[in-house]
Amino acid sequence: MKELWLEGRRPPFVEAIKAYSGSVAKRATFDSPYQDKETLEEAEVALTALFDLVSADKKRDLFVVTSGVEEACSQIVATHLLNPKKNHLIALETDMAPIYLALLEAQEKHKAELSFLKPEKDGTLSPDELQEAITDKTALICLSAISPLIGTQHNLDEIAQIAHKRGVLVHVDVGAGASTAPYCLATTRADFLTFDGQDIGSIPGSGALFVANHAPLEPLIWGHKCHERYRGGPLNVPALVALGAAAKKTKVDLVQTSLEVARLKNLFESELQKRLPQVMIVCGKEKRIASLSTVIFPKIKNELLLFALAQRKLFASIGGGRYQNIDTILEATGIERHLAMCTISFCFSLPFGDGDVQDAVERIVQTYTALKELQ
Repeated sequence: MKELWLEGRRPPFVEAIKAYSGSVAKRATFDSPYQDKETLEEAEVALTALFDLVSADKKRDLFVVTSGVEEACSQIVATHLLNPKKNHLIALETDMAPIYLALLEAQEKHKAELSFLKPEKDGTLSPDELQEAITDKTALICLSAISPLIGTQHNLDEIAQIAHKRGVLVHVDVGAGASTAPYCLATTRADFLTFDGQDIGSIPGSGALFVANHAPLEPLIWGHKCHERYRGGPLNVPALVALGAAAKKTKVDLVQTSLEVARLKNLFESELQKRLPQVMIVCGKEKRIASLSTVIFPKIKNELLLFALAQRKLFASIGGGRYQNIDTILEATGIERHLAMCTISFCFSLPFGDGDVQDAVERIVQTYTALKELQ
């Protein structure tokens, strides 16, 4: 039986793996007196691809290679704890775990003031509620570009306008939608833009942090600096070239991938509702990113259904890892607990095809029907 992976993280692109392994084999580094011209050229090509992916400006914006979104979030948050008179941080209470946990650490260890805001019914941040939450002490707003596990998109332009008008900086993590939605550093108006390498098909343990217009950022790791002054230690050239290769492929395939993934998701939802009319699509009438489908399966607990589907080699998500539990997220949007606890999120990516969609629907229908009969 073929494994069907719909739980969120895609495997690395072949191009990224080849770039990484080739760089490791050459012992590519910038802290050696024998650094070669080829390594410098490969790094420059990688940086160009990464800046192109988010339409950043090399003359105005800065880039830091990170080990992932957790490091990036921690560095941004830690920077904005240095002034005790301006250490109020804002986030959505349902946001990604790296953002949520970084803020909790800031509160526990550095006495930061936090505001976790409730989402709207569609999972997004209300600009009006943000306006009310900002105080004279507010330094930073941290936000995922999309509502985790639901896929609805925040009005980033309006959020940034409100924040900047009050002298507040904005951090946006675009990881969950980076492979199917174009994000531009300038148009999001973010001061800090981050994503995990795996979100664009790079290797595990890699990530990107863009700093717009030289916004204030202090190093999280001290020592010899190869990233301007933003990160100590030697530059991780293999991770950089892997990120660059993945960014290049993502950029080239972006429109085609987005359209095809959206078509597959729509096919999945329509076929599933034909076979199981009682299931409900969360925010089905709202604007969502192409890849995410969140489905309520009435009267069957999501943990049980997820386990049973895994026995049939279909893997989806109810949260965990970098996401909060899906029932916590949905309850915050006003969905009743008994329905929230019956919800599973499916994330589509290529090379998934029509046959895989039909196969996934068949396995879900058989599994759900069997569990209903057991009840």
